[in-house]
Amino acid sequence: MDGVFIYWFGWLLWIVITFFQKKTTKRLVNAALLLLVLACLPLTFSVAGMSVSVVFAAMIAYVCWQMRSFSWRTIFFFLVVSWTIAAAYGAFRLMLIFDPVIELLDTRWMSAGIAFLLACLFVRHIPRSCLLAVSGLLQGEFVFHFVLQQFFHLQEVTGSLYFFDIVAITVFFYGILLTVKGVMRLVQEMTIRRPFSSLEKTS
Repeated sequence: MDGVFIYWFGWLLWIVITFFQKKTTKRLVNAALLLLVLACLPLTFSVAGMSVSVVFAAMIAYVCWQMRSFSWRTIFFFLVVSWTIAAAYGAFRLMLIFDPVIELLDTRWMSAGIAFLLACLFVRHIPRSCLLAVSGLLQGEFVFHFVLQQFFHLQEVTGSLYFFDIVAITVFFYGILLTVKGVMRLVQEMTIRRPFSSLEKTS
């Protein structure tokens, strides 16, 4: 069912923000914005004959806002890599139409995996890599639906619940990566402290 992942992960994230973060104004704003995003997911508007999700347009604006502090060289690199992810995503979606036999798993997980692996391949910094993956998915979704409308005369919502499931799974992958790195850092700190504690006991 389309939308199951974005709503499940969205509500889980809202629970984490509401009950586990410190009581600050930032927590209140983040929780309210997340609820607003979840509430606006079904909303769409029409532009140039295309039906576009409100949240899809808001995400594009958010990515552009995040890039405001990037240098021109970083922006150029960011765009080239995001176009690569967009091309891979769009090509995969088109292949699913003409050759659905490649559907080995849930295609939402496969699409998210492609974006996640490509972004991690080019950028090691996790927040920027996540932003890069989402940017590539946004561009790929737009190009895919543009092709559907222009060449196949099929009109679907650009930024459907299916697409947001892919975005949610991609962000979930980065959450797992952050958790693994945090655990590894904690284990490393414990192993460093242990020799010193053993030396203190012997002395």
